[in-house]
Amino acid sequence: MTEVLKQRLIYPENILDQQTGQQFAEASKMFEEANAALAAATTDETYAPAVLGFASGYLLQPRIVDIERGIFSSEKGSILRAILLDPERKAKLYSSPDETFNNTVKIAAHILIAFEAYSHLNSLASVPKNMLGRIGVQTGEMIIKDAIKAWDDVIAIESENSLFWYMKGEVFGLCGRPEDAIVCFRKGLEINPVDYRSAFGYAINSPTYTLKPKVIEETIHALDVYLQNAPICEENMYHACFYKIMLITGNKLSTDSWKKYLDENNGLLDTIVELWKKGFKASIILERWFPSRIDYQLYKKTVLMMDELFNEGLIKDIEGVHVCDFCGKDNGKLMKCKGCNVAYYCSKEDQEKHWPKHKTICKRYNQKI
Repeated sequence: MTEVLKQRLIYPENILDQQTGQQFAEASKMFEEANAALAAATTDETYAPAVLGFASGYLLQPRIVDIERGIFSSEKGSILRAILLDPERKAKLYSSPDETFNNTVKIAAHILIAFEAYSHLNSLASVPKNMLGRIGVQTGEMIIKDAIKAWDDVIAIESENSLFWYMKGEVFGLCGRPEDAIVCFRKGLEINPVDYRSAFGYAINSPTYTLKPKVIEETIHALDVYLQNAPICEENMYHACFYKIMLITGNKLSTDSWKKYLDENNGLLDTIVELWKKGFKASIILERWFPSRIDYQLYKKTVLMMDELFNEGLIKDIEGVHVCDFCGKDNGKLMKCKGCNVAYYCSKEDQEKHWPKHKTICKRYNQKI
């Protein structure tokens, strides 16, 4: 058995560096290895390494499926898809003498099918229902049904994996069934009380619009589970930080009287500043990997608000709030990009290195505000 065939399905907990964009890097590496294995495959059973690689990449960063969904569009990819959808051919993927390997590949095969169904559903969710037409709505209902069944099949094989319950909850969330989504997220947290993905899913689907104290309290608790356990590079980190700020302040910071509110509620200031700092760092990491995921309006508004808090003397320093957008460090002498007044750099050299990626984003900041 080759070294590639000896690889095992990687779960997020296997990543040791939780303070950087390591998960993104590892996910990208898994896709590279999977594509190499896909190109080398000849018979049905030799597609197993590619199945493991793609499934591992998706598990490391579930939403990376949005940009890697093209794996089935190539000639070899279409063959892999045909194998996965044919029970007899799929069984060949896990027919080696190594039973542990076979079980891992079996789970990975079901995961790939489930992620493909999820990507179809994600595409559907971006289309307004009134534009689908009768046939489109029927097709959408079929896609929803397929996506739910796909994750049910994965859970049937390994029911005690909180990540799989999280993904099923995501399906329900996408199709507008928050109550069913919350049931899945609760199950995920029951299996693993520190499962940050399920915690965030629970928080984002929680009916906080009711303003019921118990609902707000449970949502803040779920956000705390997420904030304490998710790596800083997790794509929902900055949303979670700002969402918690909104909940603990009753959304008062979105009004013109936010400075007065903070002056009157000084006890919240330290908590808010720390959440802001963490949100900024997460934003910078996310912007480095997936700039399209950044909420530019929220980002710039918060940058300017933090600067004003510092200028007003409500916070003593802004250390750790801003870091170099290229290297992620703060050398104490950061300079601001004159084009957008949002990006910071520790040197002219880092600014020049970052410019090819930043130039489009620089324009967006000014267009959106």
